[in-house]
Amino acid sequence: MITSYDKLPVGKYLEACAVSCDMSRDMTGRTVAYISILSDMKETEVLLLPLEEFTDMARKTAFLCNDAEPDELADCYRLGSLELVPVRDFRKMTAGQYIDFQALAKNPHDHLVDILAVFLVPKGMKYGDGYEIDDVKAAIRDMLPVTAALALQAFFLKSLHDLIHASLISSERALKLVRNPEKRKMLQNQIANLRHSLKNGDGFALSMTSVIPRALTGTKSST
Repeated sequence: MITSYDKLPVGKYLEACAVSCDMSRDMTGRTVAYISILSDMKETEVLLLPLEEFTDMARKTAFLCNDAEPDELADCYRLGSLELVPVRDFRKMTAGQYIDFQALAKNPHDHLVDILAVFLVPKGMKYGDGYEIDDVKAAIRDMLPVTAALALQAFFLKSLHDLIHASLISSERALKLVRNPEKRKMLQNQIANLRHSLKNGDGFALSMTSVIPRALTGTKSST
């Protein structure tokens, strides 16, 4: 049975989050579901456990009541037969990579695995070229720990923030040299959008912190 976040794959974490948001279940029902997810048992099998064993397994789900803490960012993630390398420079992303990220970032909570698959590319390959991206998504879902996903998220967010900030400074400098009214207006709009992104987030507002504690106390999750 999985008893810590560093052993909890992203896919199972998302399953647990879905259970925590299911207000049709009472707390005992959610506990049964958590045990099922963490132990790979069917819920019907969990219900047939001796009470003492069920109680012991229920205690082991307690780590879900705490927030997951990120690992250190790794240079490479070995997931089964795949070696996945994270994007470290947004400026070197392909157009397809950036377009896919922008589309997925509109609903980040629904596309965590897909977003991670944009930024994790098999070693020695280019995004979407020479490999099956579905294999990458499956590896992330089934084998990448939540703690690693947190580290990747933090790095991507900081990198994107730094890129937006650099673009803002560059655009503000360029504005001083532009005299054409139409070009000035276009650049002013671009600057306004960049400032808005820095102030209100960049569209990749993924929250990997646990929503399970709210469910355990009977409070409806907002995610």
